[in-house]
Amino acid sequence: MVPSRVLSRGTAALRGTGMDQKSQALGGDAAMHLQDALLASGDVEGFLHALAGYAASAFSRPERAVHCGVHISSRRKASASAASSSQALDLEHIQNSTGDGPQLAAVGDSTIVHIRDMEREERWPLYVKTAVTGGFRSVLVVPLALGDMARGTLTFYAPVSSAFGSDDVASFQLFAGEASKSLRLALTIARCQDARRDLLDALESRTVIGLAAGVIMAQNRCSQDDAFRILREASNARHIKLRDVAASVIAPMAAGTEVRVHFDE
Repeated sequence: MVPSRVLSRGTAALRGTGMDQKSQALGGDAAMHLQDALLASGDVEGFLHALAGYAASAFSRPERAVHCGVHISSRRKASASAASSSQALDLEHIQNSTGDGPQLAAVGDSTIVHIRDMEREERWPLYVKTAVTGGFRSVLVVPLALGDMARGTLTFYAPVSSAFGSDDVASFQLFAGEASKSLRLALTIARCQDARRDLLDALESRTVIGLAAGVIMAQNRCSQDDAFRILREASNARHIKLRDVAASVIAPMAAGTEVRVHFDE
């Protein structure tokens, strides 16, 4: 969900304009669609693409097309961006490469950034120039609430100035709340998958090294400690990983085929 002070303003705006039922319907539809997208996507990047595409489709109208960009960054992994169009993706990349733009301002202040007319905007010159060249006049950036897992934003673009009214702003904020929930789940799943892969890699390496130590013990009639010492010395001397040295030791036993270790999960 979005920060409480932002969400409260959005909720108040909805109540004041009598849009509660419409927003509840939007929230329910968004939650259902994003859950389906999460199940269908193979990774976080795939989910980001689905999120951007759905957001653009959900908020576009015949008289006003909406483009959407989404960006997340964390300390553990490289940042990731997706967008519903190449023009919107260009703007995501510019902000990532320059470290400047409304996206970073929204994350830093934990509040929305609303630019009603890009041709009158004096901040972020490169970003503004690219946006106007790409045909965008209105921009609205909403921070995503991802806790300590990551930082992120949803950015909405429109080709006309003053395209987003107070009702749109409130709807974008509520949508960002649903998107934040789904994205936190996607990030949690990704972390579990990474941990699983790391564990399997560690088990495989340990098994290969153990097999190699056994071969060395048999060939040299030495102790296990001496066998591991021989492997470490060979690894240091050849500047290659200990696991790769171990694999080369047991490779002749496999008659030239690749040595693979399998673990039932």
